[in-house]
Amino acid sequence: MLATRPVLALPTVRPLTADDTATYRMLREEILAMGDGRYFSDSYEREARLSESQWYLWCTETPQHCIFGIFDRDYLIGVMMVTQYGEPADRKVEWEAIWLDPHYRRQGIARTAYRQIQQWTLDRGYDRVILYIRADNKRSQDIHRKQGARYGYTKHGEVWADGSIADAHVFTMDIHALTSGQNRRQTLRHLEESFSFLNREIPAVAKEPKRA
Repeated sequence: MLATRPVLALPTVRPLTADDTATYRMLREEILAMGDGRYFSDSYEREARLSESQWYLWCTETPQHCIFGIFDRDYLIGVMMVTQYGEPADRKVEWEAIWLDPHYRRQGIARTAYRQIQQWTLDRGYDRVILYIRADNKRSQDIHRKQGARYGYTKHGEVWADGSIADAHVFTMDIHALTSGQNRRQTLRHLEESFSFLNREIPAVAKEPKRA
C-alpha cells in the first residue's frame, strides 16, 4: 500500500514514458488492492489484454493516447489518462482512469494535473471530452460539473474493476468553453487583485478645507 508522505506543494505532472511502465503497473495494482477499483471499468479490461511488449506502448504518448503521471519527487502518486474516443473525425477524447493518492487529495494538486490534460486535449485538436462516472461517485460528478461537464445519459449495469455492477453516468464537455471560462475567471481575479493593490497603494485624496 502507499505510504504516508509529506504534503506536496508543487507536484510534477508529465506524460509517462515506456520507462515508467513498471511503476505505472504497480500503482494500478495498488489502486485495486486499496478498494478504489470500484471507480474504474474498461481501462482495466483493456490493460488486462496487453502483452508485455504492448505495455510499453501503452505507457508511451501518442496523438491518440497519453497517460499523465503526477509525481512527488520520484513517487508516482496519481494518474490521468486521455484516450481518443470514437472515430478520429469526431475529435473526441475520454478522460479516464483518473486517480490521486488519498494522502494528497484536497490540496489543489488535481487542479494542476487537469490543466495539463486540458492543454494536451486542445493542442491535439480535440473538441469534446467524454467522462464515464459511477452513479454513486458524487464527488467526481461535482468536480466535473464545476469544470463545465453536462450530463448526457446513464449506462446501466456497468461492470467495474472490483467486480461490482453499477450504473455509470456519461458526461460531455466542450473543451473550448472550459478554457474560455477559465480565462474569464483568471481575468476577473487579475482585475480584483489590481484594484485591491490600487486601494492599498494610492492614498485617499484629502478633502479641500471649507472656505470661510
